Amino acid sequence: MNKITKIILWILIAIIIGLITYSVAIQDKVRAWNELIQTKTRLDELEDLIKEAQDNYAIAERAKYECIESWDKEKEKAHDDAEKYRIEMKELQGFLWDR
Repeated sequence: MNKITKIILWILIAIIIGLITYSVAIQDKVRAWNELIQTKTRLDELEDLIKEAQDNYAIAERAKYECIESWDKEKEKAHDDAEKYRIEMKELQGFLWDR
């Protein structure tokens, strides 16, 4: 092998080593970038889940008050019905006592 061939061979080896080093360095950067993207995506998902949970909480809170209101109306109706029955009962008892 002559001197020029050896120099060319060493240059090619240096280029190959440089390319391998570059690809390893780039691979680490790509991996880091992918981790950043995945982290950002997960943060966005968590933000959406928190919003959804807050919305569900608000819906449940409204439903609770609607149920309470509905049961209060039912209690009031039951009380009013019982009062009507008491009045009717007193009228009928009065009718019987007057006889």
